[in-house]
Amino acid sequence: MLKQDEQGRASRIPALVFAGFTFLGVGAAQAEVGYIGLGGGSTNATFDKKSAEENSGPDISADESDSGWRVFGGYQINENLSIEGAYVNLGKVTAKAPTFNDTYKTEVTGVELSVVGFNQVSKDFSMYLRGGVIDWKSDWKVCLGGLGCDSGTASGADLVLGIGGKYNFTKHVGLRAEYTLYDLDETKTGGRVSGSGSSKVGAGSFKLLTLSGVIDF
Repeated sequence: MLKQDEQGRASRIPALVFAGFTFLGVGAAQAEVGYIGLGGGSTNATFDKKSAEENSGPDISADESDSGWRVFGGYQINENLSIEGAYVNLGKVTAKAPTFNDTYKTEVTGVELSVVGFNQVSKDFSMYLRGGVIDWKSDWKVCLGGLGCDSGTASGADLVLGIGGKYNFTKHVGLRAEYTLYDLDETKTGGRVSGSGSSKVGAGSFKLLTLSGVIDF
């Protein structure tokens, strides 16, 4: 079950206007079906080593890969267009500086609102593009040697772009594979030890590769 603060963020998502799917058909047959899905896979992000080195010196090692998951639901307006909402966990990024044993951790979750444009390739297979916004929350923790540790949360809204394919096994059961880019600013997702004068350190530019089961109804 989603936490109340995570559910509340859905109401703060900016109005989404996404156009330019050049492969959308005009006058496509009406589909008008809802769907739900759940999937997981691997994530990769970019850790802000430059800011971390200002605090902790060189030779910082970062683990920028983790597992992530996404639960989603949508309404398919016609064969080529749907509106989709989702909750996503982009995993965590950790880093360590050997000199002072400094450590950094950033974990990002978010609520998405997207427009999905489909192009039917065959009877059972279609390609799609997905574009929208993510209202994200970052839980961060920073420990700087003798200065101690600090933790907190950061939040914001950024763009989401995805490309993928869907295969329908039956009229109601399908499988989606998707590669998604989350354009988060790494200088906004992290934090710093209070009163230390250190730079904020976080992670951004998350990439999520998922395989998801989908049920149409």
